[in-house]
Amino acid sequence: MPAFGVRRSAFGVRRSAFGVRRSEVRWSVHSGNQNLMWRELIGSLFADAKFREPAKADHIARVERELGVALPTELAGLLAETDGVSANYSAPLVWSVDEIVEQNRFFRSNADFADLYISFDDLLFFGADGGGDQFAYPILDGRIPETSGVYRWNHETDARDGFASDLKDYFRRSGPKAE
Repeated sequence: MPAFGVRRSAFGVRRSAFGVRRSEVRWSVHSGNQNLMWRELIGSLFADAKFREPAKADHIARVERELGVALPTELAGLLAETDGVSANYSAPLVWSVDEIVEQNRFFRSNADFADLYISFDDLLFFGADGGGDQFAYPILDGRIPETSGVYRWNHETDARDGFASDLKDYFRRSGPKAE
């Protein structure tokens, strides 16, 4: 994955995630054993994984409405199974729906950040590594392409680099390193 551009916005074009009409919700909450996919995967990678109760469908829809962009199917599915995940010494690998809204609003509206960093309007942050770096999906033309991958925003350099091909790969790459 190529790194983001370095001019006016993360993609070299001034865009905003706000004011975009909310797309139809493209995910559904599964019942039964299908609902265990994310917990099983994450639990197999992190011995210290902590899960929350599932996010309600209307709370997930609120994230999309308030941030003006439909969530990727994989992220919406994970939130429908667990409203946030912490692991790897309590790092907030995926924030709760409330935290996703709060953090994205903060990054997009912080006046101090406007002077320090490229605009965050083209990113949908969803988690962090516990050391300051954040993880996000890129927003292109008001939507998040299902094949966009996950990017890491480096808080020290403002670099926005490809990190993982999808959410499963994100967890695999974030897991404890083999010794």
